[in-house]
Amino acid sequence: MKMKVVVIEDEMYAARRLENLIREFDPGIEVTAWLESVADSIDWFKNNPEPDLIFLDVHLEDNLSFAIFDRVTVSCPVIFTTATDEVAVRAFIT
Repeated sequence: MKMKVVVIEDEMYAARRLENLIREFDPGIEVTAWLESVADSIDWFKNNPEPDLIFLDVHLEDNLSFAIFDRVTVSCPVIFTTATDEVAVRAFIT
């Protein structure tokens, strides 16, 4: 069975780069969605089955990604990605 992955990233270059790295690692992994905002992510999680893994940028276009967890329950593993150190520690607390 294919692993289903969701990428939540608002910078297109970073999202494409991450998707390419995922496919290089395992061509059988299916990126089922690429989402750019907290609002889009909340809507997606309310209307789709949970993926096996989420790659999640901390800074999104409309808020910090931690706001997603205030609105939906996510039980699959999450790999946080960020270009800044200041919020990286918060990912370990969440």
